[in-house]
Amino acid sequence: SDGWEVDKSWLSQLFWAAGTTPRFQFSSLEFILSNPQMECWHMTKDEVIDKMQAQRHRASVDAHIIQTTYMRTLRGYGKYK
Repeated sequence: SDGWEVDKSWLSQLFWAAGTTPRFQFSSLEFILSNPQMECWHMTKDEVIDKMQAQRHRASVDAHIIQTTYMRTLRGYGKYK
């Protein structure tokens, strides 16, 4: 999550309301990104947003932006390495 403080609480409430527990662990991006990924994260994310030309602050759009940015930084596709 790139908004750990908000997302964890919100997701916990959803699982509680559904009467189930998650089969995965919530964590902040900082816990899963390597140092090279962290170095190019923001600039790569800006590239992804520009290319997608999507409005931000919609859950599905934000999730797609994060996923795409993660994959590009993982593969080293960002301009800024």
